[in-house]
Amino acid sequence: MNLKKYQLNLFSQLIIWIIISAFLVYYIPVAFNRLLILLLFIPIWRSRNDYFWFAFLIIILDYPGGLFSGGGINDPYRLPVYNLAPGVSFAFSEIYVVVLLLKAILKKRWREYRLFPYRKQFSSLAIYLIVLIFVSLALGASF
Repeated sequence: MNLKKYQLNLFSQLIIWIIISAFLVYYIPVAFNRLLILLLFIPIWRSRNDYFWFAFLIIILDYPGGLFSGGGINDPYRLPVYNLAPGVSFAFSEIYVVVLLLKAILKKRWREYRLFPYRKQFSSLAIYLIVLIFVSLALGASF
């Protein structure tokens, strides 16, 4: 498959996933869309195109035209925030980071990591990310 067809195929998939996300946020009742949006993590977990899902996440978080921005935390027209306890909540983006971290650890992609030219800096940032997650949870910070 040539590069232009491949790029067009990826772009088409990206548009389809954005439409699916908009459908889940706007047409599914809030009680169900919290669960159904979590199902988006299944193709994210199974895919080898992490760059594609990162682009999807950036587009979703950048709120194209206010599509997923919603005013308040309980606004039905926004990506859901998952509350675990009082003051402890996770947004879609935070769950995405955890899924990618688990994917890298459990799927043993360390061979690719060894070839990464900035692995020392990346390791420092990964440790910093883990420390920040625990400090944020301890302080009750949310998205």
